Amino acid sequence: MVERPTAARSAGRVDADSSGIGFGRSDSQGRPLLVLLDGSHAIFRAYFAIRSMSSPSGAPTNAVFGFTGALLRLLERWRPDYTAICFDTAGGTFRDAIDPAYKANRPPMPEDLRTQWPIVVRLCRELGLPVLEQVGIEADDIIATLACRGREAGMDVLIVSGDKDLMQLVIDGDGERGAVRQLDERNNIVFDPPAVAEKWGVAPVQVADLLAIMGDAVDNIAGIRGIGRKGAAKLLNEHGTIAGVYAAIEQIASERTRRLLEEGRDAVALAQRLVALVTDADLPIAVTDLAPQPADREALTATFTELGFQRLLARFADQP
Repeated sequence: MVERPTAARSAGRVDADSSGIGFGRSDSQGRPLLVLLDGSHAIFRAYFAIRSMSSPSGAPTNAVFGFTGALLRLLERWRPDYTAICFDTAGGTFRDAIDPAYKANRPPMPEDLRTQWPIVVRLCRELGLPVLEQVGIEADDIIATLACRGREAGMDVLIVSGDKDLMQLVIDGDGERGAVRQLDERNNIVFDPPAVAEKWGVAPVQVADLLAIMGDAVDNIAGIRGIGRKGAAKLLNEHGTIAGVYAAIEQIASERTRRLLEEGRDAVALAQRLVALVTDADLPIAVTDLAPQPADREALTATFTELGFQRLLARFADQP
């Protein structure tokens, strides 16, 4: 089997192109690797990266093609012992019940992407890969739960997503527990704790509080208006947590900052509930049951033929 990449550090980040996985392999040799793919993020990325592609019947296939190619490259590169492809489901989640404005600024999913979504899910299953989606929670929550369970089971965990919320999960290995890293495929970087700190100005464990203070325009989370990323990082570096910030509010030198914090008490409390990831979701499968299974060759042949993916047909036909 092709050996997985090993870590190489530069300025607090791990470049995934070097021999680098970024798990500090000196203290984690032999640990199984769990790769968790944010399927929802990946399919959107594929959709916008490739345009104007269709099947012999004229159905759009750009997202399916881009997603499948990226997925196969990921699997070939990292050779995971365990893996899961995690998707959002249609309908609301518990966060919408907390705040109806959550993500309300996002446009509807393009219709030509909506029709491709179930095909992507089907292809993942035909490839023998566990697919997880659960009503009421987001793919991020599924990933967070599996990452924590995999780490506790002694696995190293690689989260594949460009979503900044997931950086709160990044952590080094500790004795019997594995490390958690996040791979940003777009920029080809594996984030370890120093890399998260370099990018955001705070430790991974502080990322959720950072987002709660500064807000998140992508998810329509207001946070504390008037305090941005740098100001939020400064407060957290000085006081540790949001609770620590408010406990020391009278000692904060800036009158403006004190006023904004007072005015934003309710907003930041709401934001904390929205940005916190669920790490104990009731999932229908154990992390040790996420080993990839043999691909369904017959089903894949039919799907690739239907989609007109001739190169993928030939690729699987050549495999023993």
